[in-house]
Amino acid sequence: MDILAHVNDDGRKQTLEEHLNGVAELAKGFAISELKTAAEYLGLIHDIGKCRPNFQRRLSGDNIRCEHACCGAQEIISGNKKNALAYLLAYCAAGHHSGLQNGGAKNDPEDEGTLHSALNKKAGDYLPQGERFRVSLPDLNGLDRLISEGAENMPEILERAAFFTRYLFSCLTDADFLDTENFCDSNTDREIKGDFSEALRLVSGKIQGFIADTDVKRARKSLQQQAMDGCGSEGVHILNMPTGSGKLSQLPNVSKIDAMAHKVPIIAVS
Repeated sequence: MDILAHVNDDGRKQTLEEHLNGVAELAKGFAISELKTAAEYLGLIHDIGKCRPNFQRRLSGDNIRCEHACCGAQEIISGNKKNALAYLLAYCAAGHHSGLQNGGAKNDPEDEGTLHSALNKKAGDYLPQGERFRVSLPDLNGLDRLISEGAENMPEILERAAFFTRYLFSCLTDADFLDTENFCDSNTDREIKGDFSEALRLVSGKIQGFIADTDVKRARKSLQQQAMDGCGSEGVHILNMPTGSGKLSQLPNVSKIDAMAHKVPIIAVS
């Protein structure tokens, strides 16, 4: 018996294997090179909870509730409780329908709506056929490097960890939505139409027309140039800049931007 992921209104069925492989391929394609392994893994593990008997009964028409997102998070953490990077991926799996959750506390009750509450839920056993969908946590060195290399302090490491968790979450949820949509309605047209070269020319012309004749405008121009310079080569480039850089007139001394204490990472991916 095939384990199913979706059953369409017209009776067509998508197997879990088809869905997981489809999501994994899309998520991997969305991710930058350093995160392709993590994104692919999330695609393969996120819906493992659909292997539960009650979820299959639900797809067969039984009016029962059976959450499945918590199972993906539990599978990720199983055997990896001391791996901090595993928890970043668990956030993505646990929230792939509801949105990213707060971390919470280890003893959170099941209905608390936090990552730890998802990890504490009693998910139950999988169907025997579901054992083959268990996937080991892959090498996450790429994610580790993006978070830790060159970081000056713990707040910067935490900011990067939060950013790249959201990045992977976006890769997963977009892939999950698109694969499901393609199964339900393969005729959906999502082709992007537009002359991007012309759009770039217009935006560049507008920016070039700005005159940096005040301290605030000169500061903004400097930040813009740093961002543009960072996109000159392939990879991920992190530019630290003050929170509220669009409101530099409120800063006490715009000539000392690099010395501001409150900085947030601006990520340029090319």
